[in-house]
Amino acid sequence: ELEGIPVVNVHIWFDRKLQPYDGLVFSRSPLLSVYADMSECCKEYASGDKSMLELVFAPCSKEAGSDINWIGKSDEEIVQATLIE
Repeated sequence: ELEGIPVVNVHIWFDRKLQPYDGLVFSRSPLLSVYADMSECCKEYASGDKSMLELVFAPCSKEAGSDINWIGKSDEEIVQATLIE
């Protein structure tokens, strides 16, 4: 039986186009499991000159295996950790 864990979805808008990937990208990062450039794979966010990344920040709680309780952190701390990754 599968058991759910808490995750944080992070949306970051960029004023320029990042290297385009059309689809979901799996990450080796210990903080970010998957991400996608929504400007490439979702017509509602389509843009030829800007990117909008949607990232799944997980694990984000001690119960899920993280050393840090990211659920209790501020938005700014989560975005900063995401950008460092």
